[in-house]
Amino acid sequence: MRSIFAVVVGIAAVSVATFDVLAGAGPFRHEAQQAPAAQTVTYVTGSTIDGIVAELKKGPKGPFPGQALRVVDAGPYNVGLAIVHRLRREAQSLSHDKVTEIYQVTDGAGTLLTGGVMVEPTPASAALYALAGPGAAGTAIKGGQSRRIAKGDVAIIPPYVPHMFTEIEGSITYLITRIDPERVLNTQ
Repeated sequence: MRSIFAVVVGIAAVSVATFDVLAGAGPFRHEAQQAPAAQTVTYVTGSTIDGIVAELKKGPKGPFPGQALRVVDAGPYNVGLAIVHRLRREAQSLSHDKVTEIYQVTDGAGTLLTGGVMVEPTPASAALYALAGPGAAGTAIKGGQSRRIAKGDVAIIPPYVPHMFTEIEGSITYLITRIDPERVLNTQ
């Protein structure tokens, strides 16, 4: 699990660098600077993740089949990390207004539907807002692209893109890294 977390952190760094380039901040470059005293490296051990997944496999403790691990101040943006274990398809489609989500599948497989148009969107519930910031939930997605994702696969879901799992093959477990340039997620 440690290597999985390292890959997720690496993907997050590449995503942020890409975001900086697309946002006009220029090419990614490293300048020798001392980090502000308030910034520290955050570690989540593989054994912590394994323990949480073992608890999730016993059944969800609420409406969300996962658990937020951390939201940290990463300088000019917040970064969140959560782990999810699903046994069945999602009952609703989701989109997030300000947060990019990166899914890294650690076990199992399922069909992820992305894009298209959200059917009957409503504002995100308070619980969803707390986990992933402002957004919407709908009853389905019209159109979009279905793709089977499995252990080792990564999906990067930009803000405003509707998404949902329409099929789960037994179960699927995945880490979610949330890139939050507008700091809508509360740090933990």
